[in-house]
Amino acid sequence: MWVYIISLVILALLAWLMITFFFTPPVGTYIQPQSMSSPAFHARTVFRILNVLNLDDGALVTGVVDSGTIRVGNVLKLEKDSPKDLTVMDIEVSGKKAGEARAGEKANVLVSDLPDLELHRGDVLVDARKGM
Repeated sequence: MWVYIISLVILALLAWLMITFFFTPPVGTYIQPQSMSSPAFHARTVFRILNVLNLDDGALVTGVVDSGTIRVGNVLKLEKDSPKDLTVMDIEVSGKKAGEARAGEKANVLVSDLPDLELHRGDVLVDARKGM
């Protein structure tokens, strides 16, 4: 009886080794996923507005970067097909001036003059570049 059980265990172990050895591709044949920090990875910039303070030379917009990165000089537009582009003039993250705001960060963003465009809580700003 014990011989039968031991032989079944040995057969199961050999079968497992054969499957592992013969059906697993060699190391290095897998496609490595791209790092999110690599230049080839471009997430669409999405900035969700929480509060707007209209100023003489633009608007101070408080919101959360849902994806992508906002940098000083970026051109944004309202997601709802607005013809007016907004240029990012300054960014503040955690009460300090910053050159950029990344996904997940709450930021104050100073955008260019908005003579005929009104921003409201809940609006979404996206990258104005085509295809992004």
